[in-house]
Amino acid sequence: MKLKPHLKSLLAFLLQLPIVRHFDGLLQFLPRFLQQYLTDRLGYQGELLSVNNGSVEGWAWCRYKPNLPIAVDIYNAGTHLATVMADLPQEAEFKNEAHGFHYQLPEALNATASSLIRVQYQGTEIELKHHHPKMIGNHTTEMILTDTPWVHSPFFESLLASKCENEAEQQIARQFHEQGYVVIEDVLTDELIQQIIETVTPLFDPNTADGPRSYYRVQDAWKETPIVRALAANEKIYHILKFLYEREPRPFQTLNFQYGTQQRGHADFIHFSSLPAQYMCGVWVALEDMHAENGPLFYYPGSHQEPGYTYYDIILPRESKKRGYEDFVEQLMTARKYRKQELHVKKGSALIWSSNLVHGGSPILKPGSTRWSQVTHYFFENCLYYSPRDSSPITGDYSLLDLEDVKTGQPLQQTYNGLPLQLKNVGNGRYRIFF
Repeated sequence: MKLKPHLKSLLAFLLQLPIVRHFDGLLQFLPRFLQQYLTDRLGYQGELLSVNNGSVEGWAWCRYKPNLPIAVDIYNAGTHLATVMADLPQEAEFKNEAHGFHYQLPEALNATASSLIRVQYQGTEIELKHHHPKMIGNHTTEMILTDTPWVHSPFFESLLASKCENEAEQQIARQFHEQGYVVIEDVLTDELIQQIIETVTPLFDPNTADGPRSYYRVQDAWKETPIVRALAANEKIYHILKFLYEREPRPFQTLNFQYGTQQRGHADFIHFSSLPAQYMCGVWVALEDMHAENGPLFYYPGSHQEPGYTYYDIILPRESKKRGYEDFVEQLMTARKYRKQELHVKKGSALIWSSNLVHGGSPILKPGSTRWSQVTHYFFENCLYYSPRDSSPITGDYSLLDLEDVKTGQPLQQTYNGLPLQLKNVGNGRYRIFF
């Protein structure tokens, strides 16, 4: 939702008044989703620029009260170190305006090689943007990380302790890092499950064999049924996704199934990908008990660590690229000795899987058996969203996806780590990207 011009003007006036001078401190009493909404809508911006020689530096301001400094909280590995005002001259971003902050770390901490520095707006859980976590050490002050989710980082073991609050979180993170999936139980009650089934049943088309609306599948029922949208935005699922990806989830597609797909193995990466990479995942929720006879989901643990193959990486038959890709995936799983597993879980359980995990649908051994379930596909905020299947890595042209956020109904904005992009239409549904 965007603020209308007259509301922006009114907001700017109100935020200049002394009565709201300490508005920052009020944010701490709000839930995180409201903190995120308000900091976004009220124009809070900032960045942790560096941690060098024990000095923490960055900038922060509120666009609608540019003459008033705001405060930030500085943390080391989850421990609060200090609250400082962003009121120093900061040439890089604001020329002569005073929105910079500086903090000198304690001497004992400056010598600690495993310390992790993060900065948040005062009293909130909303972190200032940064290129990567800032590490303190004797020879280098910044740990060089890949621009991917931390659970897919080659430095995963070094990050694990600082990212997790307890052993349970460590187990979830390690499972996702090593196997590419995690199972969460008791996501839904029996009552909600029954409501979803009753609501989506009329949407199936018994006379259509395949497609978005067929006898076994309904795509994007969230646009017609609030309860499907509610499951896509399930609080327990969101909590796990934000923990694993450290960005706000952006659900963009729902699929409701009455019967098993019996689909061959594939990775979602071929259809949905992001820049920065790997900020996409799927969540499959069982709406009835899953067993060997009703065509359960199958997957290959660990297969997410393979390269993300596209049609350009494989010599495919012209008559059927899809079949050739699926043949390649099966041969790859055999050659790399991955072991197929079926998902036998109780209703109400959810499987969260990485975008490159190979998965599919097992044969239905008992004819007529239902396999009620809901799949939601998620991207994450501040990314470019595209389809590798229809893109051209040779020319650098991307098939961008025009998507809506299932939770809010608002269009997903194409950015790169929050930076705006310029798009040049080169035809065939592809765009060239410029910063």
